[in-house]
Amino acid sequence: MLRPVPPLALIGFAIAWFGINHAGAAFIIAIGAFWINFYATYGGVEGVSEELLDVASEIFGVPGIGRRIFRAGQNLQVDAVIAYILVLSLMFLLVDTAFRAAQRRVLAWR
Repeated sequence: MLRPVPPLALIGFAIAWFGINHAGAAFIIAIGAFWINFYATYGGVEGVSEELLDVASEIFGVPGIGRRIFRAGQNLQVDAVIAYILVLSLMFLLVDTAFRAAQRRVLAWR
């Protein structure tokens, strides 16, 4: 809805809404940067070949956890959604801890 309006055309709106301060500038930058990143991400996701998706599903052996969260959300299974989010959080914590340990080892000179 906002994409047809160039970010520079929103300067007057930003000044009227936020006044002349950093919030108006942040609004213009956010609107301008959002659509560029959105379309780049959309193009990247659409560009993933079916072969890579098949390989990923064979490696991990199960459908993605994102798909499971989406299905649970559609079925209004709030407890399952929260459980999946907690599983993702724990997976992130484990991976982050492993990368930090590897970084300390590999980049000991830092």
